[in-house]
This record gives sequence, C-alpha cells and structure tokens, in this order.
Amino acid sequence: MNILNSDLDPPPVLGLSINCGDEVSGLFEEVSPVYRIVDEVRDILCSEAGIHYVVVRGKIGHNSDGITQVGGEILKRANDAMKRLKRKNRFCYWDTGKGLQDKILISLSELTNTLIERMTEYQYKAYNLLKRGFSQKEIAARLDKYQQSVSDAVGRGNAELVIDAENRITEILNSGSSIPEEKND
Repeated sequence: MNILNSDLDPPPVLGLSINCGDEVSGLFEEVSPVYRIVDEVRDILCSEAGIHYVVVRGKIGHNSDGITQVGGEILKRANDAMKRLKRKNRFCYWDTGKGLQDKILISLSELTNTLIERMTEYQYKAYNLLKRGFSQKEIAARLDKYQQSVSDAVGRGNAELVIDAENRITEILNSGSSIPEEKND
C-alpha cells in the first residue's frame, strides 16, 4: 500500500490502508482519481480476491491520522453502503451527490466488475495489456501466444466492452457535472 500511496496524484488526505482484514480504505479530496485507484488496487488483488468499493462524498467528523477515527456522516454512509453491497453480492456504490450520474457510475462499474470477474486468467492478462495500449500482435508476442488466440481471448472476455465502459467512467469523473440531473416527475 505504501508504494501505491506514494504514486497517487493527487495524494490522498488519508492514504490507502487495509482495515478489518479485507477492506481497503482511503480519504480523498477529489472524486476524479478514485476509479484509477480502484483499478490499480484491483490489478494488485485480482488473483487473490474480488473487490468491492464505495465512493461517498461528504464531510468527515474530525481530522485524524486513521480512517476509522474520522467519523461523521460520510463514514457512516460508507459503512452502511459496504454492508448493503456485501449482502446483495454487488461490487460498488457511488454517492457523490449527483443522482443520475451516480446511478450511471454504479451501472458502468457493476458491468465492468462483473465482466472482469468472469474472465479467465488469460483473458484478464490480455485485457490488462490491451487497456494499457498494446496491440493484439504485441500482446501475443508478450504472452507467447498466437495472435488469433489473443483475439479470441479479447472477444470472449469482452475486453473491449470493459475498456470502453472504464473510459466512460473516467470521462464522467473528469468532466465534473456534464450529465444532466434526473427529473422528478
């Protein structure tokens, strides 16, 4: 975690840490880098376990050196959301205070996580290299496979769909508030 924390830009208010044995948490001032961080944590833990994450925007109770001591409504909302995720066997929850945008982020994130979890180890390796900009020919050379095999892995793993959805998540987070809010009828 220390290496990942040192590479984060912008740096977190409270760095990533492992709590309760299986929960990675951190406190950030901005929402825009969060999905990239989730992606990096997933890459580290992918072979070990699936990941669940909650992104909640709000005020902390008070400043502290540890995430479990900050308290306040934000920590309560995050803890409640994590409990719901685990009960419902879901991957993520977004609550940035932007209703429709949060729903879209949840849908896209659930889609990407579901497809990633279904990938074989080989499909995941191909997807991971593809999203980093390698061509299928380069991936085949790196993995010592035939290009057709890589093409099949990319197709069966829905790698291009996952990458497209992840790009939309990043665009939404970087754009601020370009999605119109939901109309209440």
